Amino acid sequence: MASAPRPSSRARPTPTSQEQRDSLRGDFPAAGGEAGYRLELDTTRTSENWRYATATRTAWTFWSARGDGPLPLLGVDYDVPADLEGRVRGTLPVTLGFTARGARTLTAELSYDDGTTWRRLPLLPLGHGRWTALVSHRATETGVSLRVIATDASGGRFEQTVTRAYGVK
Repeated sequence: MASAPRPSSRARPTPTSQEQRDSLRGDFPAAGGEAGYRLELDTTRTSENWRYATATRTAWTFWSARGDGPLPLLGVDYDVPADLEGRVRGTLPVTLGFTARGARTLTAELSYDDGTTWRRLPLLPLGHGRWTALVSHRATETGVSLRVIATDASGGRFEQTVTRAYGVK
């Protein structure tokens, strides 16, 4: 049985169904055929033990049909040369690494004011879903927040903001 061709990412409508839950467990409704989905996950750490990575906001946008197998979700791994206290040196430039296997594009931004303003990082593509940036940090009391967006060839998208991802010493 031949399947219908997948529509191009430009012709796809934005997912419209919404459901909010307090747990990641359970069954989630799915369309009978191919459909667009957006999955959002917000986390917050309120303990005094956590000075960095205090909150994340993550969203996956993807297309899937029943029986497609594992969901085609992008993700980004961060390589931040932080010490055991979660801080990078502020006196010299540091190399930040980003890995997004299967991604076609990646953008990264940083903020010194918990996301009120953002500065785009110039990324050097290394191939195989890897990018790097050389960053000179300024002094900050709140830490450095990171925001990334990755896209794939099928129209999938991964967006993540890490509030106070790391500090500067």
